[in-house]
Amino acid sequence: MSAQPQAEVPWWRNHPWLGRHLFAENRTKNLHLLKDYKDMHVAWFPDGSGIRDADADLDVLEQRIRASGEDVNWYNFEYVTDLCYI
Repeated sequence: MSAQPQAEVPWWRNHPWLGRHLFAENRTKNLHLLKDYKDMHVAWFPDGSGIRDADADLDVLEQRIRASGEDVNWYNFEYVTDLCYI
């Protein structure tokens, strides 16, 4: 693995799919989506633009995403309580 100069931005920050730098802003805009997922784990798209999938059991959710051929590390996971979308 090559060393990255400290002043450079990591490659994934500009990656169109893994644009996690957009997550906080987009999640804030999409908080209304959480109302249907109380007491469940949700997998947010990396940029916070929506919810990929949800399940009450985090392990089951991760297994389902893996079974679809996708990497679970692409997603931001969150447990939804009634405080998440107030």
